Amino acid sequence: MVAGQPKEEKHWLDLTILPDDGPSMALWRLVSAFVEVLERLGAFCTIQVRPLKTVKADSEEILVFRRGRPGAPARELDKLLDPPGRRAVLLTDSVGDAWQHELLYPMLARWARTMPVNTVHLLPQWLWRQCGLNLRRAELRVAGALKSSSQWAFDLTDARLDSDSAELFRVEPMFELQPQWLAWWAKMMAGEHDGAAEGAILLSLRQARQAGSSDTSGTPSPSERVHRFRSVASPPALRLAQLLAAVPVHLDVARVIKQRFVPEAGLEHLLELLVSGIMYAPGLKEGQSTWDTGGVFAFPEAVRELLLSGARRSETASVVRVAATHFGGRIPVLGHLRDAIADPHNTPDPVLTLETTADVELESAVMRALSGPYLSRADRLRNAVLRPGSVVPATEPIQSVSPRCLRRLIAPPTPLPRRRDARTRPRNPVWPSRPPDRSPTPSRPE
Repeated sequence: MVAGQPKEEKHWLDLTILPDDGPSMALWRLVSAFVEVLERLGAFCTIQVRPLKTVKADSEEILVFRRGRPGAPARELDKLLDPPGRRAVLLTDSVGDAWQHELLYPMLARWARTMPVNTVHLLPQWLWRQCGLNLRRAELRVAGALKSSSQWAFDLTDARLDSDSAELFRVEPMFELQPQWLAWWAKMMAGEHDGAAEGAILLSLRQARQAGSSDTSGTPSPSERVHRFRSVASPPALRLAQLLAAVPVHLDVARVIKQRFVPEAGLEHLLELLVSGIMYAPGLKEGQSTWDTGGVFAFPEAVRELLLSGARRSETASVVRVAATHFGGRIPVLGHLRDAIADPHNTPDPVLTLETTADVELESAVMRALSGPYLSRADRLRNAVLRPGSVVPATEPIQSVSPRCLRRLIAPPTPLPRRRDARTRPRNPVWPSRPPDRSPTPSRPE
């Protein structure tokens, strides 16, 4: 890949990569590999990685970037402006708050006036629209190498700009992190593409939306959110959601469950859960980055229960056992959950504290999904969460569930033999006993 270096002048273009410091970036480890490939090319003078983060200042959200590691001091995005136009900025994700709240678009417009701006999307193209981006197909034309994004011409092919489009501006093309897409990007940057080239561009308002200006009345309920996810999700993503709802969603746990139960699923299917909103990243502490959390995610409690209600009980129990075998020593709730499934009546209730509330809610949801002898434990744990300090222990020990009974509880139901009613009887039934023959018996010859 040649990113537009003139033959008579080499190594003068700087490249700045801005990866989102959002929850989705914990799933990807491609940024460092991408930087290594670009360094090996030798096409750039310098390559800088500046993680992009959304922070709150005076009740407003602003964008900052960090030098080097995510824990480095934050700096304003204006520092990235390069008037000579010798810096191409690549943005490697569009799932974080900077994109969803449209905080980044005004800064992109300012960058586009002086330098080339392009977006590398880590998701496959069929998932782009689920990110809530205003993407449009267009024919792109650029005259010359390394032109600023404002000098790129485009014609929309799937829409038409009306009189209200004066409030819209263009954000430069998106492309996947795949060889054929990178080759297309390199030719466009170098001005070597003859004629118009098809691509995707992003249209949005010039001004960023205020954080509190969004209409919260249209927030979908948990049942609506799950119904919407089931209607648009791919089969591997739906199966992953039902399985991961039974365990704490750590990234390494999700990878083991994916390899064991859904081997056909890829990382993009796991990211579908984040894009759809049924899974989220818990709030981070001050100064903490999602790159440092190791990939810890969670389901809303009502969403978890709805997902578990659509899963088979045998698979729910199997997922817990597999996860406990691999991570029970590091994640104690998995071992306790496995013991509760094996012996729901004699396994001690978990100690309810502020730190273990999520674990108790998880166990209550799993017990309720397994139903049968687990319902009393599920009700007891739910009452403990709803009324802290009034934990109701089991009044007396009950004999544990036998292995045979446990297998029958969590095993898939065997189909009952088909009863033969009047509609399924043969047309020529076989009499149970023949009627007596009333014909006269021949007399014996004398």
